[in-house]
Amino acid sequence: MFRIWGDLCPGSDVFACKTEVNEMNKEIIKFIRKNYEMTQRDFAKVVNCSFALIALVEVGKRNVSKELENKVKTAFNIDDQDIQSITTIISEFSKGIPPFM
Repeated sequence: MFRIWGDLCPGSDVFACKTEVNEMNKEIIKFIRKNYEMTQRDFAKVVNCSFALIALVEVGKRNVSKELENKVKTAFNIDDQDIQSITTIISEFSKGIPPFM
């Protein structure tokens, strides 16, 4: 999901728009995999990539490429709004706050 807001340009009264995109990352990959109760090998088969890539992404040694992100979105029918929701859930769990309370 995209969030758009404006910043006043220095020396002007014109607003410049910035766009923040929630990109898929290792936490989102792991969340999706665990949500479907899949091993890294099973997840890799469904996404059509190597097990090694998933393992490396989850430990932070590789970033999620656009290609991998697209494969995951397609395989699990996930869109940008779903990514935003997953990001929120992960953020709330990291704060120790159960989601939806």
